[in-house]
Amino acid sequence: MTKNKGSFWKNNIKKIKKERKERSIKQEAKKKEARIEAEAKKKAKEEIERKEEEAKRIREAKEEAERKEIQKTYGKEQEPELNYEHELLLDTMIVYDIFTDNMDVITKLKNYEGSSNLLFLVLRRIIIEFQNMMKDKFGESVQYDKVIEKLSLLGKVEVISHDHNSPLARKATELSESEKYYNEKTGVTISPTDCFLLQCAIEFSCTLITDDRALIDATIENEGDVFNPREP
Repeated sequence: MTKNKGSFWKNNIKKIKKERKERSIKQEAKKKEARIEAEAKKKAKEEIERKEEEAKRIREAKEEAERKEIQKTYGKEQEPELNYEHELLLDTMIVYDIFTDNMDVITKLKNYEGSSNLLFLVLRRIIIEFQNMMKDKFGESVQYDKVIEKLSLLGKVEVISHDHNSPLARKATELSESEKYYNEKTGVTISPTDCFLLQCAIEFSCTLITDDRALIDATIENEGDVFNPREP
């Protein structure tokens, strides 16, 4: 009986030691796998960050090149002979005022800051928005050339078109999607077109002409120039 009992404990101890050793081996294997996995994740993260940084560098270089190209097309660099004292960027409702012969607004614009050396800027998408507004609200089809003809009564007018993939357009889209600026009374955010106007005003350092309170506040917040000719 004693011999059998001693043999049992001896075998049991061997079994326990064997199990401990197996557990130890498994634990070490798991730790090794965890270290390998952590190292792989670290390398993958570093590679992603490297690629993102490289993509950012390429994107910024491209945006800078496009920005310079835009300035050459629409900026003062292209017009040394036309050194305007003020460049005024019109929003849709101001275009409406001009088109409908609102003489109070027209007079204020023509005499802006007492200067006769003015350039009036209008985005092509603003003209399209105005045409749609006239069609939807008043059932009136307004020809593009007729809008330009009316605006030209103010003085020199320049229409600005932009590629939807341009840096300025992307910034305007990001601004619109952020819903950063809105009317404090209604809670309605400024429209994508208004974001485009705001970005243009900032990018080209021109004076934004609007009576939209939210757009006025957004322009001021971005240290831009803004003028509301509808104010008494």
